[in-house]
Amino acid sequence: MVSHGSSPSLLEALSSDFLACKICLEQLRAPKTLPCLHTYCQDCLAQLADGGRVRCPECRETVPVPPEGVASFKTNFFVNGLLDLVKARACGDLRAGKPACALCPLVGGTSTGGPATARCLDCADDLCQACADGHRCTRQTHTHRVVDLVGYRAGWYDEEARERQAAQCPQHPGEALRFLCQPCSQLLCRECRLDPHLDHPCLPLAEAVRARRPGLEGLLAGVDNNLVELEAARRVEKEALARLREQAARVGTQVEEAAEGVLRALLAQKQENHLNPGGGSCSELRSHHCTPAWVTRMKLHLKKK
Repeated sequence: MVSHGSSPSLLEALSSDFLACKICLEQLRAPKTLPCLHTYCQDCLAQLADGGRVRCPECRETVPVPPEGVASFKTNFFVNGLLDLVKARACGDLRAGKPACALCPLVGGTSTGGPATARCLDCADDLCQACADGHRCTRQTHTHRVVDLVGYRAGWYDEEARERQAAQCPQHPGEALRFLCQPCSQLLCRECRLDPHLDHPCLPLAEAVRARRPGLEGLLAGVDNNLVELEAARRVEKEALARLREQAARVGTQVEEAAEGVLRALLAQKQENHLNPGGGSCSELRSHHCTPAWVTRMKLHLKKK
């Protein structure tokens, strides 16, 4: 917990350093995090974007802008939470703000809640005294940290609220995930670190991120190369399919032309038989099949083929 005397300096440090954009030097607005883990205002990144790429002003790493624009960079929800803390602290005295309970309208059917006297650091909700007492007694929320709202507004719980926004260990409630076990590739809290991973080499999360970033970037580069190769193969297959369709169309045309030639020869033979009635049984057979209706059926049959 932060002491009464240190709260103004903590608020000042957060506002002027950690929550300040290194581009516009103002408090972060819509904070977006680059792959290098540096955070800036969304609008500032949009102004820096050039040719589909952004160069980080701090580490000078150049990263591609997503197709949807800088808004698709990851939102820094941790910074957003700190901004909410600073805004709540800046609101000043509890009596001036007159906050209302966030749960009363949900459980009591009223349009507005009663006067809030407490704050749940896990839910980020202001609570009246009755709802705060109930919040401490439910199966889902009995482990939540409910604190006095005046102290919260004064900044006494800023550090604790910030810690509670970190990812929590599912096996040890209240413990943040702070380490990476290298052999197991598993995130650990302090309790997990002691057992059963005591003899395993572990890294703090920030150090693990720095150590693994080059390998991940190499994997992403390999994925990009594979995508390029797959796209090239897809184009080749598409062109081959187009050529096959063209060949099939040409063969179909040739077959149809050949069939029409045969039909014309048969029709000519039929006319010859009419002129020479004594042509024999073969001529009669051809004459029997080479009727106009039979020719029409043959043409339709060939077109279907």
